[in-house]
Amino acid sequence: MNKKLRQNPGYVTSFPERLSYGTYLFGQNLIYNVVAGYLLVFYTDIGIAAATVALILFVAKIWDAINDPIFGGIMDRIRFRDRIAKFLPWLRLSLPFIAIFTVMIYAVPATIPLGAKIAWSMAAYLLYDTFYTMCDAPIYGMVTTMTTNQKERTSIMTYGRLFAVAGSTGVGLVLPAIRQPVGGWFPTVVIFAVLALATMLPFCIIARERVSPAAALTKREKGYSFKEIGYYLAHNKYLLIFYLAFLVSGVFGFTGAFGMYFARYNLGDESLLALMSAVSIPVGLGVYAVFPFLCRRFEKYWLFFWSAVAGGVVNLIAFLVGYGNIVLYIAIKSGIGSIPGTINMLLIFMFTPDCVEYGAYKTGINASGMAFSIQTFVAKLIAAISSALAALTLAAIGFIEGEGAAQLSGFEDKIWLLYNIFPLVGTVLTILVLLGYKLRDHDVELMAKANTGEISRQEAEAGFRHKF
Repeated sequence: MNKKLRQNPGYVTSFPERLSYGTYLFGQNLIYNVVAGYLLVFYTDIGIAAATVALILFVAKIWDAINDPIFGGIMDRIRFRDRIAKFLPWLRLSLPFIAIFTVMIYAVPATIPLGAKIAWSMAAYLLYDTFYTMCDAPIYGMVTTMTTNQKERTSIMTYGRLFAVAGSTGVGLVLPAIRQPVGGWFPTVVIFAVLALATMLPFCIIARERVSPAAALTKREKGYSFKEIGYYLAHNKYLLIFYLAFLVSGVFGFTGAFGMYFARYNLGDESLLALMSAVSIPVGLGVYAVFPFLCRRFEKYWLFFWSAVAGGVVNLIAFLVGYGNIVLYIAIKSGIGSIPGTINMLLIFMFTPDCVEYGAYKTGINASGMAFSIQTFVAKLIAAISSALAALTLAAIGFIEGEGAAQLSGFEDKIWLLYNIFPLVGTVLTILVLLGYKLRDHDVELMAKANTGEISRQEAEAGFRHKF
């Protein structure tokens, strides 16, 4: 028997399978952050006005708003030849296309007419978004079909979040440092796309779906009607509360898209953005090392809640200190700030499986595909709104497009103020919303056992620490 399985009684997944879940999310986050983090800068660098960029992103995300819930419903209705398989076929189908259309986004020739640039950008982005949707909800949904063991699920999700944060951090560390030396945007993105493919592939090969919930609960053979899925969403209040908090936090953090502009115009060198990421790495590694202990010692909700509070405090201190002393500013913003920031990123998507169990327990409907598509939808909606708001804000403060273009006097001061104030407001509002989220690990585990028939609903309710 596998040594890891012997050390973890009750686990049905192997160590390579859990590890490959992490490497998949590493590659996926390379792709996501290359697009979400730098597309605005790329478009303005090739001469598209910031206001026009906002229009491109807005139109593209109309499709985003349509395809996420539709795809979630499709996942809950389609049954593959393998009756247990629900998510893995979608991951395998989408894999090559994600990389291809990421590259196509950044392949816009700088010399073609503006109208052609806009058309190319729109088409490539829509295709990228379609295939990204096809992989994003399923990879998170896989946690619910790989095992029913709550500790094993947490272990799998921990690998996922560790590698996801590593992928996100890796883009921030490497891309600003290599973009100019390797020859610009296109070759840089090709490098990231190839690496993403290589790290996402193993999970598509070795992963297995094992959990087929009770037929009476899931109606697997006929699937759910859209009316039933609507009922499920309307009664899954904690799914809605948590992702409202996520949405508020993300939208008010829209000036995070100013990172490269801040490095270029305030700090004087875009490669300093890579330095800010580099400073966060050893701190993040320290958080990774103690994260399993923190999860064992503390309820994940309170870890998430207090990391949000601490992140807001650190950002306020960094703003008050200013960037006149670059070393001190980076030490606070990227060093100390990485502690709550990393904890938050590791935890953020660990709540959806809990909401899936609550929704199934409350409604008798296991529409996990829809629940995870809400997660995907909100994440991409945040990216869309953030990018569009950032682009409109750039236009409003007089940004002049074109790589290397000189900016108007006072531009740096406006960027600095916007870069800091809106995230602080978002932190306060997020904390207020999170106060309404009542799901805790102990109760969720009882719900999961009741959902799969291991215990009765009466036994579950007798053990609950909260009323639901």
